[in-house]
Amino acid sequence: MEAYEKIVRDAIADAPLARKLGIACEEVAVDRVVMRLPWTPEHTTVGDLVHGGAIAALVDVTATGACWATPGLEPGAR
Repeated sequence: MEAYEKIVRDAIADAPLARKLGIACEEVAVDRVVMRLPWTPEHTTVGDLVHGGAIAALVDVTATGACWATPGLEPGAR
């Protein structure tokens, strides 16, 4: 496993909030990640619509993962 993939899987996708929401890391490639947020009743707002906050959290985790999916990044880079 590449170092960047380990960071994405272990630090980003396995963060406490991502785990609480059930976000799963499906794929990690250079400059690309695929994350999945399962539908659950706890993620909804009115009726069965997914809450915008849950979607925003998925976007945040995924975008952060994609940022870190860069082979040349040094540990501790910001």
